[in-house]
Amino acid sequence: LVPLVLVQAFVMHAYLLALHEAAHGGLCPVPFINGYLGRVTGMFSFISFTLFRAAHHGHHAHLGTPRDDEFWPFGNHTTSKRLRQVSAVLALALGLFW
Repeated sequence: LVPLVLVQAFVMHAYLLALHEAAHGGLCPVPFINGYLGRVTGMFSFISFTLFRAAHHGHHAHLGTPRDDEFWPFGNHTTSKRLRQVSAVLALALGLFW
């Protein structure tokens, strides 16, 4: 079972990297193909490519600040250390749903 979990983790990470590159327009130099590949990889992550692109560009605009929604609660240092620890465990254990 462990090898299957490792393979699945590798594939899920590859899809996340492909979605990230498509959001930046770097997955394919042809824009409509890049958008198509972004939508397909987003489908496997259960997220709209358009929504991911908008949220991700907001993440870059506010990187590491409390307004950075992708790093909540890690970027907001007014949250308790315990909440950040529990969030880290949940993000690692339930990454697809986090």
